[in-house]
Amino acid sequence: MDESDGEHDNLAQPTALPVSNITNFDPSVPPSSGEEYLKRVQLEAKSYPDVTIAKSLKHPKSGHSNYSKSYGLLATERFIKAEPEICQSQVWADDTIRCFKSIRDKVAEARESFSNGLHLKDVEKTPHFRDLQLWRKIILGNAEESEEKNCESDSEIKVVYKTNGGKGPLLSTILQFPQVAVIDFLETLTCWVKKYGWCHQLAVWIYSLLACLDIPLHSETVSVIRELSRACSIIRAKHKQIEDKSLVTSLNLIICIIGLFFGQLDITDDFIKTSE
Repeated sequence: MDESDGEHDNLAQPTALPVSNITNFDPSVPPSSGEEYLKRVQLEAKSYPDVTIAKSLKHPKSGHSNYSKSYGLLATERFIKAEPEICQSQVWADDTIRCFKSIRDKVAEARESFSNGLHLKDVEKTPHFRDLQLWRKIILGNAEESEEKNCESDSEIKVVYKTNGGKGPLLSTILQFPQVAVIDFLETLTCWVKKYGWCHQLAVWIYSLLACLDIPLHSETVSVIRELSRACSIIRAKHKQIEDKSLVTSLNLIICIIGLFFGQLDITDDFIKTSE
Protein backbone atom coordinates (compact mmCIF):
# COMPACT_ATOMS: atom_id res chain seq x y z
CA MET A 1 0.00 0.00 0.00
CA ASP A 2 1.30 3.48 -0.85
CA GLU A 3 2.25 5.83 1.94
CA SER A 4 -0.27 8.26 0.51
CA ASP A 5 -3.02 5.94 1.69
CA GLY A 6 -2.64 7.10 5.28
CA GLU A 7 -6.38 7.46 5.75
CA HIS A 8 -7.03 3.87 4.63
CA ASP A 9 -6.64 0.45 6.18
CA ASN A 10 -4.86 -2.53 4.65
CA LEU A 11 -7.73 -2.94 2.20
CA ALA A 12 -7.37 0.67 1.06
CA GLN A 13 -10.83 1.51 2.32
CA PRO A 14 -11.71 4.91 3.84
CA THR A 15 -12.96 5.23 7.40
CA ALA A 16 -16.70 5.44 7.90
CA LEU A 17 -16.45 9.02 9.17
CA PRO A 18 -14.83 11.32 6.59
CA VAL A 19 -13.63 14.39 8.48
CA SER A 20 -12.59 17.59 6.75
CA ASN A 21 -9.31 19.30 7.63
CA ILE A 22 -9.62 21.61 10.63
CA THR A 23 -7.31 24.61 10.83
CA ASN A 24 -5.48 25.29 14.10
CA PHE A 25 -6.66 21.98 15.56
CA ASP A 26 -5.16 21.24 18.99
CA PRO A 27 -5.73 17.60 20.08
CA SER A 28 -4.71 18.44 23.64
CA VAL A 29 -7.73 20.70 24.11
CA PRO A 30 -11.21 19.19 24.75
CA PRO A 31 -13.20 19.33 21.48
CA SER A 32 -15.86 22.00 21.20
CA SER A 33 -17.70 20.58 18.19
CA GLY A 34 -18.65 17.27 16.64
CA GLU A 35 -16.08 17.68 13.86
CA GLU A 36 -13.29 18.36 16.37
CA TYR A 37 -14.29 15.28 18.37
CA LEU A 38 -14.26 13.06 15.27
CA LYS A 39 -10.90 14.49 14.22
CA ARG A 40 -9.44 13.71 17.64
CA VAL A 41 -10.70 10.13 17.52
CA GLN A 42 -9.33 9.76 13.99
CA LEU A 43 -5.88 10.84 15.18
CA GLU A 44 -5.98 8.55 18.22
CA ALA A 45 -7.02 5.60 16.05
CA LYS A 46 -3.71 5.76 14.18
CA SER A 47 -1.93 4.62 17.35
CA TYR A 48 -4.00 1.44 17.65
CA PRO A 49 -2.45 -1.86 16.52
CA ASP A 50 -3.88 -3.46 13.39
CA VAL A 51 -4.41 -6.76 15.21
CA THR A 52 -5.30 -7.33 18.84
CA ILE A 53 -5.78 -10.51 20.83
CA ALA A 54 -8.70 -10.48 23.25
CA LYS A 55 -10.05 -12.81 25.88
CA SER A 56 -13.08 -14.88 25.04
CA LEU A 57 -16.39 -13.31 25.97
CA LYS A 58 -19.25 -15.61 26.86
CA HIS A 59 -22.61 -14.79 25.32
CA PRO A 60 -26.04 -16.37 25.47
CA LYS A 61 -26.36 -19.53 23.41
CA SER A 62 -28.65 -17.83 20.92
CA GLY A 63 -25.86 -15.53 19.77
CA HIS A 64 -28.47 -12.93 18.81
CA SER A 65 -28.03 -9.29 19.73
CA ASN A 66 -31.43 -9.31 21.36
CA TYR A 67 -29.64 -10.81 24.34
CA SER A 68 -29.45 -7.22 25.60
CA LYS A 69 -33.08 -7.57 26.58
CA SER A 70 -32.03 -10.15 29.15
CA TYR A 71 -30.65 -7.32 31.23
CA GLY A 72 -34.17 -6.08 31.80
CA LEU A 73 -35.31 -2.53 31.44
CA LEU A 74 -32.03 -0.89 32.36
CA ALA A 75 -31.99 2.89 32.16
CA THR A 76 -35.47 2.96 30.65
CA GLU A 77 -37.18 4.85 33.44
CA ARG A 78 -35.82 8.31 32.75
CA PHE A 79 -33.70 10.58 30.62
CA ILE A 80 -31.31 12.89 32.47
CA LYS A 81 -30.85 16.29 30.87
CA ALA A 82 -27.41 17.86 30.77
CA GLU A 83 -26.42 19.96 33.75
CA PRO A 84 -25.77 23.65 32.94
CA GLU A 85 -22.00 23.26 33.25
CA ILE A 86 -21.86 20.69 30.43
CA CYS A 87 -24.90 21.74 28.41
CA GLN A 88 -24.08 22.79 24.86
CA SER A 89 -25.41 25.82 23.01
CA GLN A 90 -28.13 25.80 20.38
CA VAL A 91 -25.48 26.88 17.85
CA TRP A 92 -23.43 23.80 18.74
CA ALA A 93 -26.50 21.59 18.34
CA ASP A 94 -27.29 23.10 14.94
CA ASP A 95 -23.69 22.58 13.79
CA THR A 96 -23.77 18.99 15.06
CA ILE A 97 -26.90 18.18 13.06
CA ARG A 98 -25.52 19.93 9.97
CA CYS A 99 -22.33 17.87 10.15
CA PHE A 100 -24.31 14.67 10.74
CA LYS A 101 -26.49 15.32 7.70
CA SER A 102 -23.38 15.84 5.61
CA ILE A 103 -21.94 12.53 6.81
CA ARG A 104 -25.21 10.76 5.99
CA ASP A 105 -25.14 12.21 2.47
CA LYS A 106 -21.60 10.92 1.93
CA VAL A 107 -22.53 7.49 3.29
CA ALA A 108 -25.57 7.39 0.97
CA GLU A 109 -23.37 8.19 -2.04
CA ALA A 110 -20.90 5.48 -1.06
CA ARG A 111 -23.73 3.00 -0.50
CA GLU A 112 -25.03 3.64 -4.02
CA SER A 113 -21.58 3.01 -5.49
CA PHE A 114 -21.23 -0.12 -3.38
CA SER A 115 -24.62 -1.45 -4.52
CA ASN A 116 -23.58 -0.86 -8.13
CA GLY A 117 -20.58 -3.11 -7.65
CA LEU A 118 -17.90 -0.43 -7.62
CA HIS A 119 -14.68 -1.14 -5.64
CA LEU A 120 -15.88 -4.65 -4.75
CA LYS A 121 -12.46 -6.13 -5.52
CA ASP A 122 -11.01 -4.30 -2.52
CA VAL A 123 -13.70 -5.33 -0.04
CA GLU A 124 -13.05 -7.98 2.58
CA LYS A 125 -16.07 -9.92 3.76
CA THR A 126 -17.03 -9.01 7.32
CA PRO A 127 -17.92 -11.49 10.08
CA HIS A 128 -21.61 -12.27 10.45
CA PHE A 129 -23.24 -9.44 12.33
CA ARG A 130 -24.54 -11.85 14.97
CA ASP A 131 -21.09 -13.24 15.76
CA LEU A 132 -20.98 -11.04 18.85
CA GLN A 133 -17.92 -12.63 20.39
CA LEU A 134 -15.78 -11.78 17.37
CA TRP A 135 -17.25 -8.30 16.98
CA ARG A 136 -16.58 -7.66 20.64
CA LYS A 137 -12.90 -8.33 20.02
CA ILE A 138 -12.84 -6.17 16.89
CA ILE A 139 -14.54 -3.16 18.46
CA LEU A 140 -13.40 -3.18 22.09
CA GLY A 141 -10.25 -5.28 22.02
CA ASN A 142 -9.05 -6.88 25.24
CA ALA A 143 -11.68 -7.22 27.94
CA GLU A 144 -11.54 -6.17 31.55
CA GLU A 145 -11.58 -8.89 34.21
CA SER A 146 -15.04 -7.82 35.33
CA GLU A 147 -16.51 -8.24 31.87
CA GLU A 148 -18.84 -11.08 32.87
CA LYS A 149 -20.78 -9.01 35.39
CA ASN A 150 -24.22 -7.93 34.22
CA CYS A 151 -25.71 -4.58 35.18
CA GLU A 152 -28.75 -4.86 37.39
CA SER A 153 -29.46 -1.21 38.17
CA ASP A 154 -28.65 2.28 36.95
CA SER A 155 -26.15 2.71 39.78
CA GLU A 156 -24.16 -0.28 38.50
CA ILE A 157 -23.77 1.05 34.97
CA LYS A 158 -20.09 1.79 34.52
CA VAL A 159 -18.91 5.23 33.44
CA VAL A 160 -15.78 4.77 31.33
CA TYR A 161 -14.43 1.62 29.67
CA LYS A 162 -10.65 1.59 29.29
CA THR A 163 -10.04 -0.26 26.07
CA ASN A 164 -6.94 -2.20 25.17
CA GLY A 165 -7.01 -2.29 21.42
CA GLY A 166 -10.15 -2.23 19.33
CA LYS A 167 -10.67 -0.63 15.94
CA GLY A 168 -12.97 1.98 14.51
CA PRO A 169 -15.41 1.26 11.68
CA LEU A 170 -14.47 1.25 8.01
CA LEU A 171 -16.83 2.47 5.34
CA SER A 172 -16.37 -0.81 3.46
CA THR A 173 -17.49 -2.67 6.60
CA ILE A 174 -20.49 -0.50 7.39
CA LEU A 175 -21.80 -0.68 3.82
CA GLN A 176 -22.00 -4.48 4.02
CA PHE A 177 -24.53 -4.31 6.86
CA PRO A 178 -28.17 -4.82 5.87
CA GLN A 179 -30.54 -2.51 7.72
CA VAL A 180 -31.50 -5.26 10.16
CA ALA A 181 -27.82 -5.56 11.08
CA VAL A 182 -27.51 -1.81 11.65
CA ILE A 183 -30.42 -1.94 14.09
CA ASP A 184 -29.15 -5.12 15.76
CA PHE A 185 -25.72 -3.59 16.18
CA LEU A 186 -27.13 -0.46 17.76
CA GLU A 187 -28.99 -2.62 20.26
CA THR A 188 -25.85 -4.63 21.00
CA LEU A 189 -23.70 -1.54 21.46
CA THR A 190 -26.33 -0.07 23.77
CA CYS A 191 -25.97 -3.18 25.90
CA TRP A 192 -22.19 -2.81 25.92
CA VAL A 193 -22.50 0.85 26.92
CA LYS A 194 -24.51 -0.23 29.96
CA LYS A 195 -22.30 -3.17 30.79
CA TYR A 196 -18.81 -1.75 30.24
CA GLY A 197 -19.14 2.03 30.12
CA TRP A 198 -18.37 4.67 27.49
CA CYS A 199 -15.30 4.89 25.26
CA HIS A 200 -14.20 6.46 21.99
CA GLN A 201 -14.59 3.22 20.04
CA LEU A 202 -18.23 2.83 21.05
CA ALA A 203 -18.88 6.51 20.31
CA VAL A 204 -17.53 6.30 16.76
CA TRP A 205 -19.23 2.99 15.97
CA ILE A 206 -22.56 4.29 17.27
CA TYR A 207 -22.19 7.53 15.30
CA SER A 208 -21.41 5.54 12.14
CA LEU A 209 -24.39 3.22 12.59
CA LEU A 210 -26.73 6.15 13.20
CA ALA A 211 -25.42 7.65 9.96
CA CYS A 212 -26.52 4.46 8.18
CA LEU A 213 -29.95 4.22 9.79
CA ASP A 214 -32.81 4.47 7.29
CA ILE A 215 -35.66 6.88 7.94
CA PRO A 216 -38.51 6.93 8.68
CA LEU A 217 -37.87 4.73 11.70
CA HIS A 218 -39.97 1.73 12.71
CA SER A 219 -41.29 1.68 16.26
CA GLU A 220 -38.82 -1.02 17.33
CA THR A 221 -35.90 1.04 16.04
CA VAL A 222 -37.19 4.09 17.88
CA SER A 223 -37.22 2.03 21.06
CA VAL A 224 -33.59 1.01 20.50
CA ILE A 225 -32.23 4.52 19.97
CA ARG A 226 -34.27 5.93 22.86
CA GLU A 227 -32.78 3.30 25.16
CA LEU A 228 -29.34 4.25 23.84
CA SER A 229 -29.94 7.94 24.55
CA ARG A 230 -31.11 7.19 28.09
CA ALA A 231 -28.05 5.05 28.79
CA CYS A 232 -25.79 7.82 27.49
CA SER A 233 -27.56 10.38 29.66
CA ILE A 234 -27.06 8.26 32.79
CA ILE A 235 -23.33 7.98 32.15
CA ARG A 236 -23.11 11.69 31.32
CA ALA A 237 -24.76 12.55 34.64
CA LYS A 238 -21.58 11.17 36.24
CA HIS A 239 -19.41 13.52 34.18
CA LYS A 240 -17.38 14.59 37.20
CA GLN A 241 -15.94 11.07 37.24
CA ILE A 242 -14.82 11.38 33.60
CA GLU A 243 -11.30 12.82 33.24
CA ASP A 244 -11.31 12.86 29.43
CA LYS A 245 -13.84 15.59 28.69
CA SER A 246 -13.94 14.64 25.01
CA LEU A 247 -15.94 11.61 26.16
CA VAL A 248 -18.54 13.98 27.59
CA THR A 249 -18.61 15.79 24.25
CA SER A 250 -19.24 12.51 22.44
CA LEU A 251 -22.10 11.66 24.81
CA ASN A 252 -23.61 15.08 24.08
CA LEU A 253 -23.14 14.37 20.39
CA ILE A 254 -25.06 11.07 20.36
CA ILE A 255 -27.85 12.42 22.58
CA CYS A 256 -28.20 15.50 20.36
CA ILE A 257 -28.44 13.45 17.15
CA ILE A 258 -31.03 11.05 18.56
CA GLY A 259 -33.08 13.89 19.96
CA LEU A 260 -32.98 16.42 17.14
CA PHE A 261 -32.26 14.50 13.93
CA PHE A 262 -34.36 11.43 14.73
CA GLY A 263 -37.16 13.46 16.29
CA GLN A 264 -37.01 12.25 19.90
CA LEU A 265 -37.52 15.76 21.24
CA ASP A 266 -38.76 14.64 24.66
CA ILE A 267 -35.35 13.14 25.45
CA THR A 268 -33.04 15.92 24.40
CA ASP A 269 -31.27 18.71 26.24
CA ASP A 270 -32.35 22.28 26.82
CA PHE A 271 -29.66 23.83 24.66
CA ILE A 272 -28.37 27.22 25.70
CA LYS A 273 -29.67 30.07 23.58
CA THR A 274 -27.05 32.58 22.56
CA SER A 275 -27.67 36.16 21.51
CA GLU A 276 -26.97 37.16 17.94
